[in-house]
Amino acid sequence: MKNILSNTTVYPGAFVPMMEKGAFRHAIKDLGHKAVVHPPLHMVELPDAYKIELQVPGVNRQDFLVQCKHRVLSVTALHRTGIAAAGEENIQPAFKDECFECRLQLPENADPLFVSAEYREGVLRLYLPKTNAPAQGQRCVIIVY
Repeated sequence: MKNILSNTTVYPGAFVPMMEKGAFRHAIKDLGHKAVVHPPLHMVELPDAYKIELQVPGVNRQDFLVQCKHRVLSVTALHRTGIAAAGEENIQPAFKDECFECRLQLPENADPLFVSAEYREGVLRLYLPKTNAPAQGQRCVIIVY
């Protein structure tokens, strides 16, 4: 029987699974505190939402861990460079691995459950809709498209 869903994608693009949280945290721990970079953040209030932009160049979208816990938005990304292919050995690595990290206290009327996130041309854009009821300590992981 032919699988009719084999050539479909999920809007707004194909789903690429994120790194598992434990592996993500382990990779960050291996880098150490010296490799943590705090990217520039730009936040704008729109009539019905908040728009947050972070400059995070050179990262793949599956290397982001974006989560919200108790109205604190946490964005972490691993920037891995100089990874040797199978059968190769890095003799003199010219680049260093980095971890981008940002935490932001969200306004009371921001709804973290309906956040949309996209990463294009080195900029992560998050759109948080406004709500009439304050968010009550919800926890969520946000998929970056």
